[in-house]
Amino acid sequence: MTSVTSRIKEIRQPKGGYLNPNSFDEIELNDGINLNDIENIPANIIGLVADYISRMEMGDNKKDAFKISLLGAKIIRKEDEANKLLNEIKGLDNKSISAACKLVGYDVCFRAGIQYYKPVENINPDEDTIENIRIMIERTEKFYKEYGPVKEIGMTFEGGYTQTITVGDADFMTEDILWDFKVSKNKPRSAQTLQLLIYYLMGMHSNKDKYSKIKKLAIYNPRLNKIFIIPINKISSEIIKEVEEKVIGYRKVQQNNKTKYDEYRDYYMITELTQILKCSRHKIMQLYSIEDLPLRMVKNRYIINKLELMEWLDEKEKEWKEEKIKKLIFSVVSIILMLLLFYMLSVFFKVGMI
Repeated sequence: MTSVTSRIKEIRQPKGGYLNPNSFDEIELNDGINLNDIENIPANIIGLVADYISRMEMGDNKKDAFKISLLGAKIIRKEDEANKLLNEIKGLDNKSISAACKLVGYDVCFRAGIQYYKPVENINPDEDTIENIRIMIERTEKFYKEYGPVKEIGMTFEGGYTQTITVGDADFMTEDILWDFKVSKNKPRSAQTLQLLIYYLMGMHSNKDKYSKIKKLAIYNPRLNKIFIIPINKISSEIIKEVEEKVIGYRKVQQNNKTKYDEYRDYYMITELTQILKCSRHKIMQLYSIEDLPLRMVKNRYIINKLELMEWLDEKEKEWKEEKIKKLIFSVVSIILMLLLFYMLSVFFKVGMI
């Protein structure tokens, strides 16, 4: 499984980057508020919390806002802990923000892999950090109202993923702008502008027409309280072609004298599946043959679509819970019948002795 950010770390960009940050126009949103200088948790955690709670405050369902966190927790069988943290998130109070910081610690399991997970119990934001997060959320709410309406949040690119990039989701889109949400203390870097361009190109190669309406790419940073924006038509076709082929991995093939791209859906390999399900390859094949695990064969390899795996896990969890309930009921009924039998036998012997 390779995410967009992981792929960007693997490549060497040309001088200035594929999409030079200096080519973006800068818009300053000044509210006269200064953030605290020191924070005690990583910036990526702060960014996710500010993003997810802002979605929640703007009316998004809480479970949908923290969907990636909950999926990450599911992968490592920490659903109960994650749901407990989710229930503690009620607004912008200290307890809610602290719980959200811990909850987004599960994101890494879904986005990058379980090998990068660190116990969320160690994520404990201090007062200054919580205050900064609160300010960024309030700024984001104002931004949404001014530059919205937001058409969609957390978009994925089914049909646009490749063997090179198998996972990735954009932050949000308005009518004709694809946005990324960053909380860096510095202006955008070439890695961040490339990330945004990759999202756009995967969207254009996906099976969703909505991305054809995108005219601009933009980054909103509530820490800096600034917008960085560029029209698509300012990006050269040569750069787009190079990113498509060399970075994302769309392979050109000739068919009927026309050029098209060979695209791949998001999937897990068997080796990754053994880690997620914590079982052997043999057990996985048993689940495939007996429990209808939705594996598919591609080029002599078994793979499984990521979302199909989550749906299968949900279905099996329901079945397993129902089976547990049935066994519990059977046990209770058996105990009651045994007690009744003992009672009837005791009565019988008492009557017989009389």
